[in-house]
Amino acid sequence: MTFLTYDSVLSRVRVSLTAVRTAIGADDTAVVQRSADQVRWTTVRGGSAVSVTATALPLDDYEFAPDVLNYYRVVPSSHSEQDDSITPSLAGEWWLKHIRFPFLNMIITPSDVSDVTRPSLSGVYNVMGRSLPVVVSLPRASAQWSLTVAIDSLDDLDALNALLATGDVLLLQVPAGSVIRGGYFAAGDTTETRNTVPSQQRWVTIPLTEAAVPDPSVTGTTAIWQTVTDTYATWSDMLGALSTWQDALSLIGAPADIITS
Repeated sequence: MTFLTYDSVLSRVRVSLTAVRTAIGADDTAVVQRSADQVRWTTVRGGSAVSVTATALPLDDYEFAPDVLNYYRVVPSSHSEQDDSITPSLAGEWWLKHIRFPFLNMIITPSDVSDVTRPSLSGVYNVMGRSLPVVVSLPRASAQWSLTVAIDSLDDLDALNALLATGDVLLLQVPAGSVIRGGYFAAGDTTETRNTVPSQQRWVTIPLTEAAVPDPSVTGTTAIWQTVTDTYATWSDMLGALSTWQDALSLIGAPADIITS
């Protein structure tokens, strides 16, 4: 059966749980998993216990493997497994993604990358009376490098600054065949370089430190309460535009929603 689509606006694979509900013919609870080889399976973030109903929102997967075939399976607790596959294409684009607030996801234009360093954490200690030092060995630190991003407008600059302002671990997704590896990174102190005064063009250099994958309990939402209050002036306006709470959860937030003063 077919229950997968790709949304290029936020770069996500959408798993239609309502389509699965139609296929199995009953409400159920299921686990949603993804694989690149149909041997090793990973539970999709937020997919450990999803409700399969006629009104269920799609489960969105932002961590797919770009530009290659991705296999998905939905395993209901008391019905037959449902399988589908999709090849989500980045179309040559680089994406910087936010796991918790995916409405901040944005396409970036790489301008330059630095050399990669992997700092040593071991200690080398000279001891009186000895010619050779004593070494306390520790695992080497993760890869560190800087990515310079070209920005063409102040709106894009605001979007990037909002993405970085959260301080959370980010996912860098790169097209298949890229000479730069993607992955999860913590962003350090950024530097912004301007073009000539009349131009809006900027170059933002982002120091990146390779980081662990965020805990599975961290799941994404495309809207927060600030999105609702920024979109609708009154309760009447909201109730007139949205029929259900599912409609509210389907809203797409804006970078300004997460900026507090």
